[in-house]
Amino acid sequence: MPTVTRRKRDANAQLRNFGKAGCAERRTSGLGLGVGCNSSLYTTLLDNGSAIAQSVITSFGQLGLEASSTYQADLSPSSLVSFGLELIGGACSTFGEQDIATSVVTLLLSIAIAAGTFDDMYVGDYWTINGVNWRVGGFDYLYRTGDVNLTKHHAVIVPDTSLGTGQMNATNTTEGGYAGSLMRTSGLDAAKATIEAAFPGHVLSHREYLTNAVLNSRPSGGAWFDSTVELMNENMVYGSGILRPVSDGVNVPNNSTTCRTLLPLFAFKPDLIYNVRATHWLRDVVSDASFAFVGGGGNAGTINASIVFPIRPYFLIG
Repeated sequence: MPTVTRRKRDANAQLRNFGKAGCAERRTSGLGLGVGCNSSLYTTLLDNGSAIAQSVITSFGQLGLEASSTYQADLSPSSLVSFGLELIGGACSTFGEQDIATSVVTLLLSIAIAAGTFDDMYVGDYWTINGVNWRVGGFDYLYRTGDVNLTKHHAVIVPDTSLGTGQMNATNTTEGGYAGSLMRTSGLDAAKATIEAAFPGHVLSHREYLTNAVLNSRPSGGAWFDSTVELMNENMVYGSGILRPVSDGVNVPNNSTTCRTLLPLFAFKPDLIYNVRATHWLRDVVSDASFAFVGGGGNAGTINASIVFPIRPYFLIG
């Protein structure tokens, strides 16, 4: 089994209250890896008896995670569940950067995501799968959004690096907006296959409001679309629009979006916006010919839609 490295988690006093409203950090002593407060979500653990508990404890030992001697002495499934219980405990207000790519840990974290407790998960934690670091960008970022209410708890995942390259459109046009672009209609297909292979059965389908019309170099229309994998927008990486058109008091662009705020990941670690100094597309329409992008030097940029740039999408697991 691969080793999980638990790196120091820096709370960062200035950012400790960033993220989930009402998030009160309540940590358990000892192991601290919980599986949620909803008993129906860990029925599998209970039904499989002490063998599961023994397996998990053994795995924790191999992973080098802390476990109290009292906990090690009691391997009952009920102890396994109750010992790790936490309320939502600062998951969005603490930076983690722990590799959590192991089958046992991933099983428990999947349960914790579904429960909405996010026990022992932190912004910045990551899975390394097939050579890609899949990093937690935030929790419940789109919870309760959509024309169809998204009621499933989730983690936002952003790869550290790009998942291929592509054009926003074959020619220098933004007609049809992001929703009608070549990128969204077919350019993300390879990335979607890579993501599904890494997280089979865990990618969450939801509804997002996307630009689908452009007039006079401004987004002029939008609609709700089924969504699984998308490009990020300027709000998500910078915390606001940088280059997308804004209202001049007469012409009001349709910039409506469910992705309204900065991802907690980029608040804690702004260098991860451009990471390995690689440029990548954003989905914002900037003119009748260009879309936004993140520059490898950390700059916010815009360029013609036909240029081939790296693709760094985001998605939800839950």
